[in-house]
This record gives sequence, structure tokens and C-alpha cells, in this order.
Amino acid sequence: MRNHPNELRITLRPSRLLVGFLAFAHIGALLCLLLSGLSAWLIGVGGGLLIISLTINVLKCFRNAVSGAATMLGYSLDGQWWLSDGIQQRQQVELLPGSMLHPLLAVLNFRLSAGGKKRLLLLPDMLGMDEMRRLRVAVRMGAL
Repeated sequence: MRNHPNELRITLRPSRLLVGFLAFAHIGALLCLLLSGLSAWLIGVGGGLLIISLTINVLKCFRNAVSGAATMLGYSLDGQWWLSDGIQQRQQVELLPGSMLHPLLAVLNFRLSAGGKKRLLLLPDMLGMDEMRRLRVAVRMGAL
């Protein structure tokens, strides 16, 4: 079923690009630690902390089934933004002006209806290029 032209509904997928960047950054930090000349036990502790950090961050990238992780983003005909989490709890949100848009990256800042703020990082492999284009148009024309 195709969305109405003025309605936007995007299903967010886990990002392999983000996982690759996280792995690259953590491996680089581990190499710097190895070349630092610190004692072996400090390198061991630092390496262990880097491995724990990488594991936690990669698991966060793939936690769509857990409540709180945004799995769907939408913009309705009446100009309302909404987010849906892993268990399909839909909540209205307000798009904040500090959002950044680029053809290959979007960082959207939202104010949650229940209070608090949420930042959503969208990379090209999380959604299709057509969906990314429609999202940029919706933000520029309708929201900000």
C-alpha cells in the first residue's frame, strides 16, 4: 500500500554503516592504546573497557525489539510528527529547529509528548534514498 503523497511513514532498519564506524573507531582506539607505552595491566583494562563499549554500542544499534528504540517515523497530513518504538507504541513528537539535513545524513531532534527530548540519527542504509529525500522535503517544507 502506497502512502498518500503528503503523508510520510518510514520504517527504520539497523545501520551497518554505523556498526562499521563504531568498530573502526574502537579498533583505532585499541591500536592507540597498544602504541601508548602504558604498562600491560593498564592496556588490558583499557582494552577490556573498549571491548565492552563496542559490544554495548553494537547491541544498541540492533535493539529494535526493545521498547524505546524508534523503529518507525511518520509525518501526518495535519502536520504532526510521530515516532513508533519496537513494540509499536506510537507517540506524538515535536520536531525541534536544531535538526540537520544532508542527502546522506539526517539528525532530527524531537521533543517527546511525555516530556524529554530524543535525537534520531538517520543514515542512508537505515531507509531508502527515496524515503530520505521525502523526509528532507517534509522537514524543509512542513515542519521547520
